Amino acid sequence: MFLDTKSVILKVADGNYVKPLLGTGVLQLAINGRTQPFQFTVMPKCSHDVILGFDFLKASQAVLDCGRAELIFDELLHDEEIDSHGIKLYAMSDSVVPARSCKFLTVQARYAQDDTDFLVEGNKVMCINQGIAVPSMITSLRKGKTSIWVTNCENQARCIPKGMCIVNAEPARSECLNTLTEVPSYTDLWTSKFSDQID
Repeated sequence: MFLDTKSVILKVADGNYVKPLLGTGVLQLAINGRTQPFQFTVMPKCSHDVILGFDFLKASQAVLDCGRAELIFDELLHDEEIDSHGIKLYAMSDSVVPARSCKFLTVQARYAQDDTDFLVEGNKVMCINQGIAVPSMITSLRKGKTSIWVTNCENQARCIPKGMCIVNAEPARSECLNTLTEVPSYTDLWTSKFSDQID
């Protein structure tokens, strides 16, 4: 699925300039037995010097380990550092989010306790690189699934492929949460502000 058709010219490793043929898309790429979704650019021809583009490495937070001749993803490097109670939520199906719009997206956790409230935080790398933002929120998992808001901040539609990690979540601790039971009126706010200035 090619969603981005804007004109882009790339400078490849051998110094030549190449214009993409069809634009960009997203595919599932299996490396070292692990399948991940990645955005790619379709070009009419490509130098053999181009194996992986820097944008690919940056977007996936991948590290080329030349000593072992391996490509290691950030998720694999830091899995052991994630809080044992934290989870990742993945898209359950391919979904297209229209340009400059919000959409409810169903996500699932691979290993999580049901009927637990989770504090959800969006994937900052995805927000910066692809313009896909997820607001911080509290949600509950039912049968390992929940729905979250996803916002496309870009001027073109974005594809979120099945299996893509959308958000990180951790159990919500009630002692760290505070809710608004009633919203004060404008008059109350003005009076409070005025009395603070007098004191």
